[in-house]
Amino acid sequence: GDHFEVRIPALSDRTIMVEVKLIATKGEYAGWRATRATGDFDLRTFSIRAYPVEKVPELRPGMSAYADWRARQ
Repeated sequence: GDHFEVRIPALSDRTIMVEVKLIATKGEYAGWRATRATGDFDLRTFSIRAYPVEKVPELRPGMSAYADWRARQ
């Protein structure tokens, strides 16, 4: 249940707080391979399901949500 903010363009770029409910790795076909054998990391594609912490009556299925994801150090 990490929380983070997403921006909803259809709601005049309104930001809402969401909670992560599911993180799942995509299949191998969706993974990007490192270009060199040493020093690079493989990148992976993940499916993330996050739900609003508080009810947003204007939110509809199919609306895009954008997030700036920052890895923890």
